Amino acid sequence: MTITKPQAQALAALLHELRPEWVPASLMTLIWEHRDDHPFPELTAAAVAVAINPDKRTPGIIFLPGTHWHLTAQKPAPQQFLTTAEKRRLAHAQRAGYDAVKNGVDPFDTSTPFHIPVISPDDLNPAATMEAFQRGQDLARWEQRQHQPGPAAIEAPTTNVIEEAAQ
Repeated sequence: MTITKPQAQALAALLHELRPEWVPASLMTLIWEHRDDHPFPELTAAAVAVAINPDKRTPGIIFLPGTHWHLTAQKPAPQQFLTTAEKRRLAHAQRAGYDAVKNGVDPFDTSTPFHIPVISPDDLNPAATMEAFQRGQDLARWEQRQHQPGPAAIEAPTTNVIEEAAQ
């Protein structure tokens, strides 16, 4: 948790660039006095938040309690792991979108033979299913454009829907 001298120098230089009226030597002294109080990433975020706020006139405010310390306090959401059934459902939705474009079929037209709904009533995450379906459509459209001469070709979309839906 101790801040090293190179880290303190880098932070002082950064703060001086943001606020030229803050003297680097004074910043170094201030940071060095509080080097054991906070981890470097947390201190950097709080110091930059103070430096870019024109209402904060002195760097001493950095080490006072305030909202600038709560910038890094938010915990990331826990990673959601997909079950085999969910992976299969997303892969099916992506394939359905791909096939719909390739075969020229409207998957939402229930009067067509062999209609299989993209979203089922037991779908726990219909938004992820629709996103997978749309990515399948995007991939098929991209492939179609690649076979056309001229400027119709575009960049390939990312097709790894299963891993993106887990985030």
